[in-house]
Amino acid sequence: MFTQGLAGSSKTLYQTNMKNNGVIPTGERMTVHRIKLLIAGIADVASTVWANLCATLKQTTVEIKIAGSDSILTVTMQELLGESLLFPTTLVATFAAQTIPTPQFHGIFPLNRPIIFAEQESVEALVTHHVAPNAALNGVLIQVSLNGILERKLS
Repeated sequence: MFTQGLAGSSKTLYQTNMKNNGVIPTGERMTVHRIKLLIAGIADVASTVWANLCATLKQTTVEIKIAGSDSILTVTMQELLGESLLFPTTLVATFAAQTIPTPQFHGIFPLNRPIIFAEQESVEALVTHHVAPNAALNGVLIQVSLNGILERKLS
């Protein structure tokens, strides 16, 4: 998403709104206030698929960084999604009588301090699966969105 922008590629705006290949345009800066995690393409919500997705969210990290420097932020996808309780919502009979909270995903990770990328900085969002995702998740699209404002730099 970040390494290949709209310029000279076959990507469309629903895949990225990055103009250049991972570089903030000249004369502009980007102030990121929150990070969003979006998931699409789950055709089957069987408990095994859900369990595999939960494992992948827990075992995958996202790093936001300027190319060639240390990570500005490193979090798991579970944390980005805003879910502290990952378990299948279809419970076995032994738990059926229990009152267990239903997961409420919001997918928005607010930043206490915004991340500011200056002009011509190379922005990277590195997604690392520390355990290979199960084949049942093939075709699932997970998007990382840096949500903020791209503004003209004041002279």
